[in-house]
Amino acid sequence: MRLGPIFTLCVALSAPTTGIAQTYMDSSNAIGTNSLGVLTSSYAGPINGFAGNHDFRPGGGNPLERDFIKARNFVAEGRYAEADPVLNMLIGRTSAPQVRFLKGVTMLGLGDPAAARRYLEPASRTGHPGALSGLALAHIQLGNQDAAQKILDSLRSRLEKCGGMCADSKSLRQAITVVEKGLV
Repeated sequence: MRLGPIFTLCVALSAPTTGIAQTYMDSSNAIGTNSLGVLTSSYAGPINGFAGNHDFRPGGGNPLERDFIKARNFVAEGRYAEADPVLNMLIGRTSAPQVRFLKGVTMLGLGDPAAARRYLEPASRTGHPGALSGLALAHIQLGNQDAAQKILDSLRSRLEKCGGMCADSKSLRQAITVVEKGLV
């Protein structure tokens, strides 16, 4: 499995996104040295990179937050098998879309695009470019290029509507690049 697109998927989360409080990678300060990039365990803002506040509060130190940071770091290090049980526990305790996003990325990393799709579909309902590009990658790996093309078209449309000047234009461009490369 090519992990390069997954790295770009995570990098695509580094810019603010319209309608989203703060993107997942913004809250973790992406660096990018391996297949998924390195996310530091520190963050400047809320962990939840998706609309709504859900169960995470910045600096709260609650167990969900600690486990989320642990799982996020495992994913960033490419340690998907270690992230998986932590994410399973979190999914049982929260409906936060950022947890489903991480689980979807983990499933892509573990080579299970069908499971990745199941987790990325709910996360992508927020309109988050990273979740959408991850969902497109899962569709591509499942042989459903038409679904991936529809996602690509919607990402392009969003970028065009804002004239490339909206808060999430960087994330949209990166997500578009990921999907385009996957479709080739």
